[in-house]
Parts: sequence; structure tokens; C-alpha cells
Amino acid sequence: MNKKHSLYFGVAALLLAAIFTLAGCGDDGGGGGGTTTYIYTSSDAAGNTYILAVTGDSYELTIKYPNGTEQKSTGGAVLGEGGAYTLAPSGNPDATITVGTSGNGIGGITGPITPDGGGDPITPPTGQLDPAKTITITGLAPYAQYGVKGNAVVTLYSSLPYYPIAAGYANISGDTVEAALKSVPSDFDFNDFDEEPSLAEVVNLIKGFPDAWTGSDSYYVMLWANAGMATSYNKISFTTANTTVEFSESNFDFD
Repeated sequence: MNKKHSLYFGVAALLLAAIFTLAGCGDDGGGGGGTTTYIYTSSDAAGNTYILAVTGDSYELTIKYPNGTEQKSTGGAVLGEGGAYTLAPSGNPDATITVGTSGNGIGGITGPITPDGGGDPITPPTGQLDPAKTITITGLAPYAQYGVKGNAVVTLYSSLPYYPIAAGYANISGDTVEAALKSVPSDFDFNDFDEEPSLAEVVNLIKGFPDAWTGSDSYYVMLWANAGMATSYNKISFTTANTTVEFSESNFDFD
């Protein structure tokens, strides 16, 4: 990356305001303890979406059905080894539920789910759930000196300029960042920010998106790190559970 690119990354934060004002404008993997809310989202073969939100020692498990209805189960939560939670529903604490997690996704649910307000227990999904699709961006190490390090946000666009359909966030680890993608709600109001949002504000924004993104098509990819952003020249195909993209000047537009 040359001096022009360095300048671009120095001023790119200003561009984000335009992106999230014209187009629009939390949670980490591994919860338990504190007041941070950790959200895990996956779907099953029937099209049901499962959203587990854990804050401290409390949980809320929401099941959204394709017909638009939903059910909830709330109670106490204990985080065990391997990212698995043991849930004790308020309505029947002895009928514990085990939820396995990986990243921001739910890997599986065992034990009947006791819904709030009584009613019949909900049969858990069988087999492996489909977590949010992920994107892995490699080749980042040479750009660390220009600020491409630390926290990062990745967004997908079906067209430019900048109307995101999916977004994710993660910490850049050495040469790579891997982010689980969430759907940007269709009714989301992208004019809520009165001022330019910071990277942390955008991360918190994505944390509030409830649904995993499981789409399959080709999209432009934007990476925003602490010092700025870059957008892919061409659309990238998302047809597998994980899509890998090389971060280079031949693939991404730095200016």
C-alpha cells in the first residue's frame, strides 16, 4: 500500500458516515458473566430461526417460524466447556436445555424447550443447525502498518453505492479475519445516526441484528478496519458455508 493508500485509510472513516447515512445508518462469541449480551443465531431445515441471547446468568431463546410467529423461553444460563450452555427455563428449571455454540452460531439444541407462559414443550431441532454464513479475508498482515488491524466490520452489498444486505464483525488475527454474517433487517432505518458513527457503534449496531444471513448469491464486499475501508472491485460468490477472499490491491479498491 503506497502513500496514496495510506491517505485513503486516514480519511476513510469520514466516508463511512456517507455510507451509513445514505444507505444506512451487541456481541462476541463466548458469553457467561458480566452484563454483555451474547447472541447466537442459526436456522434449521424447516426454516425456523433460533436466537439465543445470554446476559450474565440469564438467557432468552427465541424461535421464529416461517409464518411470522415466534415463541420464547427465558430463565437461567450456565456456560460450560466447549461453548455449550445449560439453560434452566423459568417455567420448569428441572427441564434443562443444552445449547451448543460456535462463533456466533448455534450448533445444536438438546432437551425439550419449555416455552414462557406454559403450553406444550417445544421439540428441539434434530441434527446440525445451519449457522450464519461466514467470510474469511486473508492477506491482511502487510497492511497492518496502515491501520488494518484490531476490530473489523465486513459488509455485503448487492449493488453500489452501499446498501448492505449482510454484515459481520470480528477481530483481525494476524493475517486473517473471519466474521459470521447477519442479515440487515429490511425495515431497518439507516438514518438513525445524527453524527458519524464510530467503528464500535457499527459493531453494536450489527450485534442488534437478530437473524443469521444464509443467502447464496454474488455480492460486493467491504472491509472496514480501525483506519479505514476498502471495497472489492468485483462481486464475490457466496455459495458455501464459508467464503474466503484474498485482501490485495488487485481485488480491493483502496481509493
